[in-house]
Amino acid sequence: MCGICGQINQSTNLVVDRNQIERMSSKLMHRGPDGSGYYSVAGIGLAHRRLSILDTSNYASQPMVDKDTDVVITYNGEIYNYIEIRERLRRKGHSFRSTGDTEVLLKAYLEWGHEILHIINGMFAFVIFDPRINKVFCARDPFGQKPFFYTHNNRKFIFSSELTSLLSHSGVPKELDREAISEYLMYESFVAPQTPIKNIKKLPAGFALTYKRDGDDLQIWKYWHSNSNQSLHFNNSPNNDDIEKLAHVLRDSVARHLRSDVPLGIYLSGGIDSSLMTLLASDILGGENIHTFTIGSSENSFDESDIARRTAEILGTNHHELLITPEDSLNSISNVLNSMDEPLSDPGLIAISQVAKFASNYVKVTISGDGGDELFCGYPTFHKWKLSNLLSNLPKDLIKNYLVPLVDQLPAQDKYMGLFYKTQIFVRGIGSPKEIRNSRWLASFLPHEIKKLMVDGDSLLSLAPDNSGFKNIYKHVTDIHLEHSDLDDISKLSMEYQYSYLTNIICNHTDKANMQYSLEARSPYLDVIASQYINNLPNSWKLHNGNGKYILRQYLQKRLGSYVASKKKQGFTVPLALWFKNELKEFCLDNLSEESISDSGVFNYEYVRKLYQDHISGKRNNYKKIWTILTFISWQKKVSIYD
Repeated sequence: MCGICGQINQSTNLVVDRNQIERMSSKLMHRGPDGSGYYSVAGIGLAHRRLSILDTSNYASQPMVDKDTDVVITYNGEIYNYIEIRERLRRKGHSFRSTGDTEVLLKAYLEWGHEILHIINGMFAFVIFDPRINKVFCARDPFGQKPFFYTHNNRKFIFSSELTSLLSHSGVPKELDREAISEYLMYESFVAPQTPIKNIKKLPAGFALTYKRDGDDLQIWKYWHSNSNQSLHFNNSPNNDDIEKLAHVLRDSVARHLRSDVPLGIYLSGGIDSSLMTLLASDILGGENIHTFTIGSSENSFDESDIARRTAEILGTNHHELLITPEDSLNSISNVLNSMDEPLSDPGLIAISQVAKFASNYVKVTISGDGGDELFCGYPTFHKWKLSNLLSNLPKDLIKNYLVPLVDQLPAQDKYMGLFYKTQIFVRGIGSPKEIRNSRWLASFLPHEIKKLMVDGDSLLSLAPDNSGFKNIYKHVTDIHLEHSDLDDISKLSMEYQYSYLTNIICNHTDKANMQYSLEARSPYLDVIASQYINNLPNSWKLHNGNGKYILRQYLQKRLGSYVASKKKQGFTVPLALWFKNELKEFCLDNLSEESISDSGVFNYEYVRKLYQDHISGKRNNYKKIWTILTFISWQKKVSIYD
């Protein structure tokens, strides 16, 4: 795990200013505190910040240059099947100086070129410059676990692992993108390829890019396609052999993810996924060789530490537990906002940041359960889908004039996912087409609210309909449904979660929270082999009697018992709704003041004022909306970019 940045000019005669690249690199120090490197050749400057995980010797330092071809790589991430690939390359005559994965990735490119994207299994964002053809080759892993920002203008290609690093370069644009901001307000993140800044892009997950210096030509393509196959035949319910086969696939993935030359731990929240990861890792290494980390909360509806502690005792792990006080959380919020390179308003980022800070005192690598909900239908959305279909068949006038107003009158609730709050969220999707229903459930702001919230909201193209009749703001989601049009509704919903929510929210906040404290977080569910296997399993093995992760629960029931196997889904988050009325009230009043909102130039103050007033008066639980605005305002103040 590292940080990368650099600049490639079209002209070999235009020298890259090393000070610019070093400044970008310095902004990435938290991503790689163990070392730094710089490479320069005619019109090119590449930098690297190193977090040493595999082969901590200098032989694995980057940027790494192949001495025979002068091909150079700067790379962030881990290739989990690097040992197997290295053996293939040795049989083809390649030799190695290092024992890590960077040299394997470089030599694999020399052997197979772009085909490496169908050979490597890992999380990555890399840049390879090949002087033999005067071309740059970049790629990002299938689920977007590693970030990649870039800009291409004035015959220059400039890139970095983080947006604030890229913005420190004097040659990049610094104009807000209002269309992208409008989508952020809905999805709580900037959906790739968008960023808050015009002409700065994110390389989407599962995409690759080439920049040909001859002709200043940049090309982007999608290399990753999920192979979910509903033509395969399975029993209606998994038998013992089926359960054991899945456990074997997941255990193999965990084993690959445990490859490390430094101490390693697991985030143990008490839920299905983290308990399973801990169990499988204990099978491989023994519980005594594993650190587990749990944070507890004084707010009971947000706390799972008792279950986590029990699992750790059964498996014999080196368990570390920390009770987080409201004061700790408030400090964490300040740290999260100050370190954020782009606005990301998912509150889970705060909780993950807290446990990452705690774990960084003991290890450099952690294992997480990211992907379990998306792959195994774990979210409540999946089991309420049938009900939403039934209610959506009601007459539109009945939904609009009676059902919605009735639910809006329910009292506001501040505790974690209270019944009234969940009902109000649920009704937002009723009557909507299937392709956009889940987006409306997950949204902070709906399109009609964004139009009122944003200055000049009426002129936003994102809120205008596209050729299919959907608003442009839904396009990336409707494209996912279109690409998987041959699948049933539940499978389409799973794909939507995997390639929208997982990529833009979950992987994004996992990377940001862990890198803030120089930690590498790995997600065995997102292993190429494991995820493809899971996507081919029938939905009846995942969703059963109103519960997701059915086959995982069956396995955990056998191995650990019902205390984990029967556990209901609970998100990893913090009680912002309560804090906005109490501990964070002054923070809100300051950042949502008329002066602050006017300085931003993005939002209408009267709309923001009413949102907050309705929240603190108990009329509505607007915590998601408030946090989405606060996150953007805090980021904007940090980078000092205004219209």
